[in-house]
Amino acid sequence: PEIVGNLLTRNLLMRSWLLNDGLRWLVVALWLGTNVGLFIGFYLKFAEEDHYYYLRKVLLVGALGTARGAAACLNFNCMLVLFPVCRNLISMFRGSCRCTPRSVRRLLDKNITFHIYIAISIVFWAGINCLCISGCSLC
Repeated sequence: PEIVGNLLTRNLLMRSWLLNDGLRWLVVALWLGTNVGLFIGFYLKFAEEDHYYYLRKVLLVGALGTARGAAACLNFNCMLVLFPVCRNLISMFRGSCRCTPRSVRRLLDKNITFHIYIAISIVFWAGINCLCISGCSLC
């Protein structure tokens, strides 16, 4: 009986976590995946295409691809930074449909946390971009 009670408690905890925070972490995972995909895509474009052969030879090894990948992620995050704090947009989403699920409304109320995540990533990608560009200027 104790094992069955523990399994029911775990099942209930997992279901409540999925209902309360699952959508939030899905959005964060999609955002992180988009950042990683952008970085890898632009890194490979500038690190392997023949069009940038001579530019890669002049600069440090890997600096061009890393700088351009970080710049693409920086552009993406700078585009997103104001969406979570735009009150009119959030109010429109919240009031657009009376049948909006509770989890979506809860996600819209956690907008400042996502805004902070984006701000931290902007600082991170800007730092990487600055390091690569300053490394390129030393050549």
